[in-house]
Amino acid sequence: MFSRTALRTATRQFSTSSAKPYLAKCTLIGRIANNPEVMNNNGQDYVKYTIATQGGSKDNQKTNFFDVTAFPSGGSGLDYFASMTKGSLIAIDGELNTYKINVGEKTVYKVGITQRSLKMLQKKQADETEGSE
Repeated sequence: MFSRTALRTATRQFSTSSAKPYLAKCTLIGRIANNPEVMNNNGQDYVKYTIATQGGSKDNQKTNFFDVTAFPSGGSGLDYFASMTKGSLIAIDGELNTYKINVGEKTVYKVGITQRSLKMLQKKQADETEGSE
């Protein structure tokens, strides 16, 4: 019914950005569940933190926690992550990835996110989070 060219053209009309090779892309809006932690592996700085999202109906609300890894560029990116605090509302775009860890004799599979972009929606003040712990 449609030619390949027509389908390809129609698909591109819905996007204003170039095509990306990401197949497992996600967008999450949630609160930072722990203060971001700057880490280093073979000279490469990266940041790890957890984002908590809520979903479900009023009677059946559920919270999901996702481990996020970010690779900020330069010192200013690391400073920005250091200023983020537990409880801040953020939106992230990233790629889903799975990995396995051994817990005792059991192998557990987890889903993590490699962050590609971040937007601070509501910053939680440091003194507000200290009283809620």
